[in-house]
Amino acid sequence: MTVDKRLAALLVVASALAGAPLGGCATQPETSDNERSYRDAVETKLARLRAQIADEGVTPRLAAAYANLARGVHRADVREGRTPDRAVTDQAIFYLHEAARAHPEEAVSLHFVAKTLYQQRGQPAEAAAELLAALTIEPDPLVFRELLEVERGEAVDATIVEACAAMRDDVPDRELIDFLLVCHDAAGGDFGRMQWMAASLDVGELQEHLAAHEPATHGELVRVARARVFTERRRQYTIAAVLGLGVCHVDNCVRGGWTGGALAGGDVQVRCGEAGCLRDGWEARLPGGEIAATTCAAAGDCLRAGWRMSLPDGSLAETRCDERGCVEHGWTTSLPDGESFRTSCRGGDCLQKGWETRVGDETLTCACVRKSCQNYGATCRVDASS
Repeated sequence: MTVDKRLAALLVVASALAGAPLGGCATQPETSDNERSYRDAVETKLARLRAQIADEGVTPRLAAAYANLARGVHRADVREGRTPDRAVTDQAIFYLHEAARAHPEEAVSLHFVAKTLYQQRGQPAEAAAELLAALTIEPDPLVFRELLEVERGEAVDATIVEACAAMRDDVPDRELIDFLLVCHDAAGGDFGRMQWMAASLDVGELQEHLAAHEPATHGELVRVARARVFTERRRQYTIAAVLGLGVCHVDNCVRGGWTGGALAGGDVQVRCGEAGCLRDGWEARLPGGEIAATTCAAAGDCLRAGWRMSLPDGSLAETRCDERGCVEHGWTTSLPDGESFRTSCRGGDCLQKGWETRVGDETLTCACVRKSCQNYGATCRVDASS
């Protein structure tokens, strides 16, 4: 897996779950006056970006920044009861595609950003097409999982079938049956649509598997396969990685909450407890409505001892601060299966300089926006160890 591919994967699945107090973005206040003020401010930033792009040409950084602001305008329109202006997101998608053509090394992550815009507009077929474009460039199980979480329909299922052909060579043996069940289901039960090299061997293996189970149970086999295929690495990154994506809407993200963007299937909406996330903990509403609830390990002080997150399946992920403190020295997150990930503060100050999380042979490096992760979030990159 290349570094660009890992970055694209992280952009998809990072949700500020394990280290959420230090990154992410605050939710927008719900009063209409604040919404209008926010929308006006974002539109001013959009105009500046358009001028900069016209002057310098579109780059991945500028295209992603424009798209993020466009998402904010869309949200503000919805909350104000207005019909969102598609011209804003159309322009963002145009910039993303232009940047992808000019910078193919970053095309995968740019297609992901375009996917989030289409999903926000309620266009699942177009969102699926963006994911297929990313998979065609570089097959990745995490991208395939993203595709399975797009709202289903005939066009989306057809896209999944195409994605199956692109992914087949990268499917490990232990995942094969689940993968084939998903592809067969998307193909409407038509084995003839499962077309890739040596597909006949796969079809034979799937037919044997189905024959070994009562027909009445086949629907359940598919349901389990869709939920299980290619999930392990996504779960690890979801819990271990920390990304602050988007624009903070108030000056203290850890009091007002934040929206973690670009997560599989949509945003993660975070609400802090009454006294703020660092004292009372927080709840993360995941795409689909599930809640992951976090409490401080030491009452009233998450950054002294760490925090515990109750995941939707009832399991528990625990984060422990370094004995010298989370803010200066970092923390360790333990997953329900016993695996753990270590995060260390950059320059001895996570809140002002960012942090690094080691995940296997990869390191996720997060830098604070405008020198304040607490107030403005963080931008991150992933690198492979040499």
